[in-house]
Amino acid sequence: MSDIYFRSFKAHGKTFTSREEAEARIKEINEEIFIKGVSDGRLTEWIDIEDALKESVEAAEKRRKESEYFQWKLDQIRETERELRSLEAKLGGSREEGAGYPIHRITWFDENGHRRVSRYSTDTGFLKAYLRMIKNDVSVWDAV
Repeated sequence: MSDIYFRSFKAHGKTFTSREEAEARIKEINEEIFIKGVSDGRLTEWIDIEDALKESVEAAEKRRKESEYFQWKLDQIRETERELRSLEAKLGGSREEGAGYPIHRITWFDENGHRRVSRYSTDTGFLKAYLRMIKNDVSVWDAV
């Protein structure tokens, strides 16, 4: 199965288009070492391929995580905006009455890494704050 995040890489003068291709070459080198013995060239090629493969896999994983985060963020924004529109339609232009006590909570981390908790007594206030935090890449730990 092809990994869409993996990019071809060069190692020891050769271009490898997949992880399997690089691992197959490493296996060939191992067999050559077993038959012909260790040589500086084979060992250097092996190390070059392993290092380049490791960097390529790490870069692919980083691209995967960024893509998954972007998709999660997009889903959260769409869902929250849908809930907000639904609530506003339900209220029919009226202002939502607060519960008088917090009914929702968002636990988040500020730019210094300190944990913060914001509390809301209305669904509208909670949804607007959550939407604003997600759009601004605030690190939200929990929202209930």
